[in-house]
Amino acid sequence: MVSEAEASTADGGGFGEVAEFGEPRSALNTLSSQASTSLPSSCTVLTCTDPNNPFGGDQSFYIVGTAHVSTESCEDVRRVIQEVKPEVVFLELCSERRGILTMTKQEVQSTGELIKLWREGKVPLLMVAYSWMLGQVGDALGVQPGEEFRVALVEAQKVGAKVMLGDRPVRVTLARCWAALSRWSRIRFIFSLLWGGLTMGGEDLKAQVEQMKDSDVLTEALKEFADEFPQLMRPLIEERDEYMVFLLRTLAIRASSVVAVVGAGHLPGINQKWNSEIDFADISQMPEQPLKSSSTSWIYWRRAALIGIGGIAMTALVTVRWRPSR
Repeated sequence: MVSEAEASTADGGGFGEVAEFGEPRSALNTLSSQASTSLPSSCTVLTCTDPNNPFGGDQSFYIVGTAHVSTESCEDVRRVIQEVKPEVVFLELCSERRGILTMTKQEVQSTGELIKLWREGKVPLLMVAYSWMLGQVGDALGVQPGEEFRVALVEAQKVGAKVMLGDRPVRVTLARCWAALSRWSRIRFIFSLLWGGLTMGGEDLKAQVEQMKDSDVLTEALKEFADEFPQLMRPLIEERDEYMVFLLRTLAIRASSVVAVVGAGHLPGINQKWNSEIDFADISQMPEQPLKSSSTSWIYWRRAALIGIGGIAMTALVTVRWRPSR
């Protein structure tokens, strides 16, 4: 178990707040992607060469792609950090979701309580569906979502690495996702989450999630998801790929080695976007019509979103793939 004091070190890891990072010199960087034979297949190594690198030679970024509810993913994270002994461990979490690092029990409200809050206009319907589906995932797999992040924090402390939270704030991502959907699409998306939870058995769910760790399977699943809900791909996946790439690149001249722990669905985008120009200000903005932001609403949103936005993508991908096979 990780204490509150230990988790307090994982908010920027001594590198400063996100707003203090400058634009990385991406034009000076060249990258190659390679699979290390001594590391698990879930780990991709990005090699960065910068003539202004104070550490000399190439810098390596070890990107571990995980399933957010998987014991095998936890072991992969532990193994990579132990072998690499990085200076920085980068997590697909934001400061609003840092509570996951000390969470030992899923901190979401019961379905009845959430429905009551929705009827009172205090929480969006998406939260009710997502929270319920998330509970089904956790119960079926016997693993609390986000366990790989807690493992990463513990292992980072063992090797003396700093921890950086590098995902976009959950409030921004959820608002941009909801704003991207039409009213009909919102209904279809919520139904997809509920239907998957009602019809899928525990063993089927576990098998589906484990398959998502394979990059080829996940790529195909993402394509299916894009066909089903194309409006969500940009705010839920692509923008966050860019956000994390932007922050990872700021470490190019600040750390000699970095291990990043991200959902497997982000690996293709991180590879693709590394040398691209990124409009960080644009992807950091709230939409014109954000989700309701009353204090009560946001408290419950935070509880439901503690496991990470990647969980929304994972549960949605699982249910989309499961539905045609029924």
